[in-house]
Amino acid sequence: MVSLETAIGSVTTSVAGLLTPSEVTEKHCTNKIDASQENHQTGFAYSWPTWARTARIAGAYFAPGNSAAALSARLDALAAQQVSVVLADSPWGQQYAVWANDKKFVAVRQVIAKVVQKAHARGLKVVLYQTGLELLANPTRNPGKEHPEWAQVALDGTPLLFNNIRQEETHWLQKGIWDLWVSPATFQTYALARVRAMVATGIDGLWVDQVYLQSSVGDHHELWPSSDPCSAAAFTRATGLPLPTVVDWDNPVFQRWVLWRHDQLADFLLAIKAAARAVNPNLVFFNENSSVDTGRATYVGNDPTRYLAYPDMSTGHEVETIADRMDRGETGMKGATLDQWLSFRTMIAFARGADVGKPSWILTYGYEPRDSAQLAGLVLAEGANFYETKGPQMADTVGDAFRTQLFAWIADHEDAFYASESAAEVGLLYSPRTRDLLDTVSGEPYDIQNSIHFAAYRAVANLLYRAHIPFDVVIDTNLAAFARYRVLIAPEIQSMGDLTLALLETFAGTVISTGATGRYDEWLTWRACAVLTGAKRVQLEAVGDNILCKANTHLLTTDAPPAMQLGLRRHTTGYTLVVVNTATTPTATATVTLRLQQQEVVTDIQFAPLNASRGTLNFTQAPDEATVQLMLPSGIETVAVVNVAVTPAGWSS
Repeated sequence: MVSLETAIGSVTTSVAGLLTPSEVTEKHCTNKIDASQENHQTGFAYSWPTWARTARIAGAYFAPGNSAAALSARLDALAAQQVSVVLADSPWGQQYAVWANDKKFVAVRQVIAKVVQKAHARGLKVVLYQTGLELLANPTRNPGKEHPEWAQVALDGTPLLFNNIRQEETHWLQKGIWDLWVSPATFQTYALARVRAMVATGIDGLWVDQVYLQSSVGDHHELWPSSDPCSAAAFTRATGLPLPTVVDWDNPVFQRWVLWRHDQLADFLLAIKAAARAVNPNLVFFNENSSVDTGRATYVGNDPTRYLAYPDMSTGHEVETIADRMDRGETGMKGATLDQWLSFRTMIAFARGADVGKPSWILTYGYEPRDSAQLAGLVLAEGANFYETKGPQMADTVGDAFRTQLFAWIADHEDAFYASESAAEVGLLYSPRTRDLLDTVSGEPYDIQNSIHFAAYRAVANLLYRAHIPFDVVIDTNLAAFARYRVLIAPEIQSMGDLTLALLETFAGTVISTGATGRYDEWLTWRACAVLTGAKRVQLEAVGDNILCKANTHLLTTDAPPAMQLGLRRHTTGYTLVVVNTATTPTATATVTLRLQQQEVVTDIQFAPLNASRGTLNFTQAPDEATVQLMLPSGIETVAVVNVAVTPAGWSS
């Protein structure tokens, strides 16, 4: 989501001045990735800095007209609120005029250089927000006349340049503002020069938003872009196939094109990262993506799971709340049902599954301190980083005092949250290929729609969370992760590659599959033989309560109600239990029993709620069993952390 402050202007009318497809020539195309410093091999060494793994994130907007005193005051306030990373927006964030004009660009670059200097003096890191493929222009300046070759082109030949989108339809636009979606095949070379110059200001990282092949904006729907001549030629070079002309999910060429669009956007982002890293090898790089586990990734082309293999590139996940017009800051998660809270938590678990080994920064929108604290709790329960703000602004807050209290509390327990990993013994598999080819564009953040795999996967997650069975979301192509679990669940993963299928067949633990899992390969070729059979293979016709007894490893047992969500993490000194109260009233007491590793002895349990006194909890460790039982006190308003110290302490991530 972009700040309203990056949008300019007010009235005008329609589309004009674009080149026709036949007028775009080879000279306009990006013929290859400009990635001289890029290591495209997977598995190369990269170490994320500690500050990125422990980030407490807030946004701020900076412009050339800001005085030195104003910049200092803004940064002083953020430092006082216990922010550690500033997501810095500016007119460069999305304004066409700043991207296209050297003088305006230099002015913004100079103010960012001042911000970096002042922020570093206060111990703050600066990660700069930039647009990826969307540019906004004043009504008097039609970018289609200046750079007609830049526009994305829909499958029906429509250029993606609009000025008739009302704010009621898309909050960051107003009627009259030109909204140009640029093609990665024609914009890349120009963009890289701007990125290199901005990175030279000394910023600590880049956050690249709107890298989408925008298929729906305002009242313009079903666009399916990446049909411009340069993209069409690139698709044919890569696949030997002609560009499809209509949306047809039964057409293998259209299916192949949908999958190729993921590669096109990934290559664009890799090139941006390479250009930035050539200037600053230590820079951190995040791609903002609002798709999470939904069908949106298929629709806009940018798939967070596509970056699993790149250890130096992660995602800033924008995760919607349930609010009607979230972008207006109305209600946030206030009034959310338990199912909606569990959908939110599943999206965070997906983010961690897509970002294995890397930090996940979660941009979401609170309404009041209570629901913001609950959102933060579920983010922390999965080991992700919370970006505190209030919709629609990336630079707002639900309250200065609240942010200060929350971030100070997180800082006090950052080792428990971030020098740790999930203790889960159950992995819930998620299949991007089944999402793309069978669910197509079904599935939204809080609505399973008519999906197959997505509906089954969300149903399993809901059951596991309600039963307090710790689990991780595991991407089904992340084969290296399978061995760390005792149970793997494959919910309606109908499209599955041979390598994934073979590993599940030989998996040492229990594999639970539902429906027609494994019936097709990754190209939707039917497998005639039955799959996933054997002594430890559990095949269920559909998702139901019976999955719980098959999946439960009895790692954690509790009488806590489902509204009290628990996250279990393991670290060098023991365990951390993150307790999140999703209800509207304080919790009652609850008993928790934790199965320990062999020879572990509990020495101390500390309890620290967000907004109440800390203390020591009594516990009982069974002398002949590797379990410890503790009682969670009543009165948890939103979130608390329980640190269980054990000896010997031999775990390492």
